[in-house]
Amino acid sequence: MNIHHKTVQIREHLMMMQRELEARLARIEAERVERNAPDNDKWSDQGSLHERDDEQMALQLAAQGELNQVKGALVRFDAGQYGLCSVCGEEIEAGRLEALPFATRCKTHAV
Repeated sequence: MNIHHKTVQIREHLMMMQRELEARLARIEAERVERNAPDNDKWSDQGSLHERDDEQMALQLAAQGELNQVKGALVRFDAGQYGLCSVCGEEIEAGRLEALPFATRCKTHAV
């Protein structure tokens, strides 16, 4: 596989991740709106409602954080900086990028 083809695959994967995360955030928001509708008796148990709100908030924060990382990776990709360690400037290991496509640091500098 040539480097251009691999590069196209990486960008497509990042774009797919972005779309999936945006869809997940939209579903979380839609459920929150539905739960908070004044005529919704489906969520009548207030204890369960607050517990569900906490769970949804945690999911929303995690998805938003990951989306921000993916968007950052796309910016670096378009700027020709994708795959370079933000600390030392060396290439990030391919295996690390496969596992974490939005990684900003090589294994040596990973926190």
